[in-house]
Amino acid sequence: MRVLLAFIVLLGTCWAGPIVDTEYGKVEGFEYEDSEVFLAIPFAKPPVDELRFEKPVSPEPWEDVYQATQFRNDCTPHYRLVAQFSSYSGEDCLTLNIIKPKKTEKKLPVLFWVHGGGYEIGSGSQHGYEFFAKRYTTQGVIVVTIQYRLGFMGFFSEGSSDSRGNYGLFDQAAALKFVKDNIAHFGGDPEQITIWGYSAGAASVSQLTMSPYTRDLYSKAIIMSASSFVGWATGPNVVESSKQLAEILECPWPGAKECMKKKSLHEIFDAVEKQGWTTETIDILRWSPVIDGDYLPTNPEELIKEAPVKPTLMGLSNKEGSYFAAMNMGRVIADFGLSQEELLKVDEEFISEIIGRKLLYNNRYGENREKVWQELLDYYVRNDKEDTHGFYVDRYSEILSDITFNVPILREIVARVERKTPIWAYRFDHYNEQIWKKYIPEQARGSPHANEYHYLFNMPVMAQIDFTKEPEKSIQNDLVDMVISFAKTGVPQVQDVEWRPVSDPDDVNFLNFETNGVSVKHGLFQEPLEFWNSLRQREGFDLVDPAYSTTPATSKDEL
Repeated sequence: MRVLLAFIVLLGTCWAGPIVDTEYGKVEGFEYEDSEVFLAIPFAKPPVDELRFEKPVSPEPWEDVYQATQFRNDCTPHYRLVAQFSSYSGEDCLTLNIIKPKKTEKKLPVLFWVHGGGYEIGSGSQHGYEFFAKRYTTQGVIVVTIQYRLGFMGFFSEGSSDSRGNYGLFDQAAALKFVKDNIAHFGGDPEQITIWGYSAGAASVSQLTMSPYTRDLYSKAIIMSASSFVGWATGPNVVESSKQLAEILECPWPGAKECMKKKSLHEIFDAVEKQGWTTETIDILRWSPVIDGDYLPTNPEELIKEAPVKPTLMGLSNKEGSYFAAMNMGRVIADFGLSQEELLKVDEEFISEIIGRKLLYNNRYGENREKVWQELLDYYVRNDKEDTHGFYVDRYSEILSDITFNVPILREIVARVERKTPIWAYRFDHYNEQIWKKYIPEQARGSPHANEYHYLFNMPVMAQIDFTKEPEKSIQNDLVDMVISFAKTGVPQVQDVEWRPVSDPDDVNFLNFETNGVSVKHGLFQEPLEFWNSLRQREGFDLVDPAYSTTPATSKDEL
């Protein structure tokens, strides 16, 4: 009997995965190839019941070994249809995942990944852990992926001191603080945390670099295809959307929060379907961060002036808006897509109607609305006009690119250069032909938003790409090497190219990723930047970032 018991104990020991002692208790993960993986570690209490629509609270310490061996809930998205595509979705979702090398003889740099999805969809689990283990940890870094509340759960706001919103941003802050306090137990260096995100994850990272809650918790930042300087990252209509949702649910206004806490998810989803899950305007998102006088004390263009100067890597694709317009992707968060039939109808009249209805709605620019309308048509359509189908589709996509990506990203790069920040810029031009449907005009093609996901994570966002073949293999290596080298040294390295930080805000130098290789170029989206800066200066209103011209009071006492 003793022999049998000893064998059972020995067998259990052999099967046990790696165990790490955190500040809250032990966690057990599992081995995958040359890595150790820890999934769904709680960094806050479940934000349910009385903690719904509240800032995150630190988790209670646990006595038993926490089994960090599988993904758990993704955070509830803003729309029922999206939730149905998730294996597990729910409010109890504030967890993070850690993928580390098996052997850590010295403290390793950390990549802290914030997922995108317009602050309304997405999860840490969608990235898996396999590719991180195969391509990142093998090069001597630790990867952390996090989750945060989304949509109405993360960003419902009454615009009052009792219901400011930004709960999803506070979740990100709590996750970063957890990593700062605990990553040494996993072999990581708490003084070498690179915060890294794409799309809304990138806007979040930009906000993390500026918020008084988080700006001292990281060492470097990678901001890909977004910026906190864009209007949809400090939603001008979030309070209005919150009020509409509360009224549909028959909750009082003001003071809706306590009533909303008692509503079931199904009741809220029903209300969302009545309300509509997108704004159908250039402001795009119903649910996103707001300038709350707390996490974001004022507009990011002001906050950046006080933010610590730290190495930053920032870039974008050359055809961001084509993802939403020509490709008709992202329809659950943005309403600008063109069907195959609609692609054939895009002309100057079509674009003009969109400008009036979706960009200049609610009499934006006031008495100068008509003049601005014509200026937009002159700049985007009438200059160098070609009367071809592809020309108009490309111009429509480019309007979206400039307003929602290019111009705010360039503004942030310029602002950081003016702060003497060591900032490296890049542009990703390469694309695999498989991502484009044959009926989409050649002129509208390029590297769209989300294209880098194929290369950074081996995720088939738009197509299944074979990375055993060239040039895809080399481009993937270059992009992954760029991220890892920056996390390890604070200087991105791609092949043997001499890539310097941006030095001239009027002529931004950048590394260009093209199909035939990488090279340094100058003048990153300089013309649209100058156009929109001039328009803002002359008119006193900014379509790219409406909050810039209508920044609310920053004193907490005034909120």
